[in-house]
Amino acid sequence: MNKQELRKRMREKRNCLSQYEIITKSNKIFKKIEELDFFSEARDILIYVNYKTEVHTREFIKRCILLGKNVFVPKVYGKTMMHFIQLHHMEDLEKGTYGILEPIHDEPIWENQHLTTNTSSKTLMILPALALDKQFNRVGYGGGYYDKYLSLHDGIIKIAVGFDFQLVNELKIIEEKDQKVDIIVTEQIVLLRGGNDGFDKQDWTESKRSVQTDGKTFYCCQE
Repeated sequence: MNKQELRKRMREKRNCLSQYEIITKSNKIFKKIEELDFFSEARDILIYVNYKTEVHTREFIKRCILLGKNVFVPKVYGKTMMHFIQLHHMEDLEKGTYGILEPIHDEPIWENQHLTTNTSSKTLMILPALALDKQFNRVGYGGGYYDKYLSLHDGIIKIAVGFDFQLVNELKIIEEKDQKVDIIVTEQIVLLRGGNDGFDKQDWTESKRSVQTDGKTFYCCQE
């Protein structure tokens, strides 16, 4: 199965979900994210605005703003460029490229603030996905915006979100340019990247357990 076929299959599965299921599963996903120390310690949140049957982010965005986080959402310029623009109110969004809600303003831009304050270590990015695997690979929509952006900006903790059926054991169609993520969150489980290519882990409570799989450690938070 190539990427195009995989994307089609995952879209079809996702389109079978009711709006109630999408909202319920999305709430579970973001409840798990809020329990992470990475979230509580983060100053900046880079996050997509959900479209159609994606994991729903809008209520989480509102909560982040209420919590005093600096929230930045993507705005696309042409076919290759994407910036993250600070969002203060949901009313400051309008339909943009591909019909997706984008900020009506063109600034403040996160990249500009990062260059002057070096805050990437306190930054979380929440990425959409069509498919994910347990090697922390992600298949998106094919535009390459996130892969290109992440190749230019180091130090961001990358969290990919998806519904449980979007997480598979292994994607064998990954290319060199595809960026791995650090954390995967579905409504059922949280996976954190282990090994030397990962990052320092938080202390997990007794309700969370670590599991050895294929020589890698997955830190799992089950329902």
